[in-house]
Amino acid sequence: MDLKQLIKNEYGSPLIISLKRYFKRHKRLVLGIILLIIALVLLGVFFGHRHVEEKNDPELHLKAQSFERYVGDTVMPADFLDSIEDDSAVVLSFLSEGNSYTFLSEGEKVLTILAVDAKGQHQFATVHVTATKKDRVSPVISGAEDDVLLQIGDDFDVLDGVTATDETDGDLNIKVVPEEIDTSQSGTHTIVYRAVDQSGNEDIVIRHVMIPEEMLTYEGEEFPIYWDADGVGDHEYLIAVNRYQNTVTVYSRDEDGRYTIPYKAFVCSVGDDTPTGYFYTQERYRWQGLYEEAWGQYATRIVDHILFHSVPYYSQDPSDLEYDQYNLLGTHASLGCVRLSVEDAKWIYDNTQEGFPCVIYDDTMLEGPLGKPESIKIDENDEEKRGWDPTDPNEENPWNE
Repeated sequence: MDLKQLIKNEYGSPLIISLKRYFKRHKRLVLGIILLIIALVLLGVFFGHRHVEEKNDPELHLKAQSFERYVGDTVMPADFLDSIEDDSAVVLSFLSEGNSYTFLSEGEKVLTILAVDAKGQHQFATVHVTATKKDRVSPVISGAEDDVLLQIGDDFDVLDGVTATDETDGDLNIKVVPEEIDTSQSGTHTIVYRAVDQSGNEDIVIRHVMIPEEMLTYEGEEFPIYWDADGVGDHEYLIAVNRYQNTVTVYSRDEDGRYTIPYKAFVCSVGDDTPTGYFYTQERYRWQGLYEEAWGQYATRIVDHILFHSVPYYSQDPSDLEYDQYNLLGTHASLGCVRLSVEDAKWIYDNTQEGFPCVIYDDTMLEGPLGKPESIKIDENDEEKRGWDPTDPNEENPWNE
């Protein structure tokens, strides 16, 4: 009898009987152990499979394979990518060029993008970039250089005769604001023309269209007025301020009682806050506080805080003039008021009463029928005279010696 048969005869039957009895008594425990073993096996398979998946390289999705850029442009790897697929953070760079690359010359450049994730897995992607010189020459708008003077009711096409051309792109479309103007009423209109080429270069032209109330004649020359020459009331004069030209023209009445005769002209300084429209003068002040600690002589209120007045002084002292501001007469230099020399401010102060007619308008083409007077310039190094307005009639004024 061999060993196998001996074990079977001696131990087999009792062992099997014991196991059967044990399983019958502890059936639930045995089943639980079996299920636990199966669960552990399944978890091992799952995590093992998951661990394998996490070892995948990042996936790079390019926007395209070929790109165009300009000489001087700087690019980064992300500029060429549409998306990245990875379960962890990814660091991008160019394989040989670092974090960015600048095109210094024309031609084709092959860039290799390197993506490395937090687990050290990496992926490459290659793009072809053609660099060309950028068009830096702006287009040119023609036909809108000159301002236009119309009569009420005239037909006017804002794009008539206006073109835009570009050395590289040829003829271009023009954007214009506003697209049309109302010529049924007097006034000044500002038109903005804009043309842009494919490289983003642009040309902008600003044009003014003036529609006067009527045309008058002075010494054989026609000139426009932008107000009702009939006026209101029985005042001797009307004051017209050409805001664009920094010029004041005083008109007197003709034989029909209309303000059509140019009488005097002053050089002035207005500002961005100077309003346009029809006004009637109000209070007058020998000295008037202006801004902070500044003062003005011979002030006449036009509307609200807007006045005719002299160039500012540091104090109520006629020898304490802001001489640097005086030398700006004839330019946009005020905070909204109409600045004048003392002589001209005093003329308005002496010759107007409350309710005196005043109009402020824009005429980009003509200063006025009497032109624009020249102002005296102060030598800022002349300590004796620089604190005085050269036109001030004050007896102590060294300019009067």
